Amino acid sequence: MESYLNERTGSEFSHSVGPDCVVLVVQPQLEKLKAERVIKKL
Repeated sequence: MESYLNERTGSEFSHSVGPDCVVLVVQPQLEKLKAERVIKKL
């Protein structure tokens, strides 16, 4: 995935998403996005 994005966009990644990052960063962001979607549907 990283090489695919790098070849097409030039973006570079410092590391992959590990279990700690999922809990601390990814899950809260996903929950926020889901909540925003619900509000927009109302």
